Amino acid sequence: MNKYMAHGYLAADPDIRYFSDGTANTSFALGVTKKWKDKETQMIKEKTEWPRFFTTGKQAEIIAQYLKKGSELIITDSELRQRSYNNKDGLKVYVSEFFINMRGFEFCGKGVSNTAQQPHQSTSTANEPPQPQAYDDDLPF
Repeated sequence: MNKYMAHGYLAADPDIRYFSDGTANTSFALGVTKKWKDKETQMIKEKTEWPRFFTTGKQAEIIAQYLKKGSELIITDSELRQRSYNNKDGLKVYVSEFFINMRGFEFCGKGVSNTAQQPHQSTSTANEPPQPQAYDDDLPF
């Protein structure tokens, strides 16, 4: 099974890019904090990790439109994917990131924008973010 769930806050505004066929691709880092009680000191400790997430299609446009740095997000269904590319110096770089599956996230109240950051990307006129729907997008993987 390849499934990852997370709850956290966006580290920066989502980065939206478009493939040559016009399909949106949005990526972002999510600050996910783990808290525990130290057995020796009885003090509460915490550690924050910054996993990278991405998604494509209409779902990518929705995330880019309504979320910004500090927005709270729950990832309910994602899977680990690995890829590699050659950087500017010609060195091969390996990347591990989580692909958010269709309808695999939920908006939370903190930091969700009620207005579009880029109005031309959305056809929604509601004041609340639309929930993603099932799509037959051809993923470029």
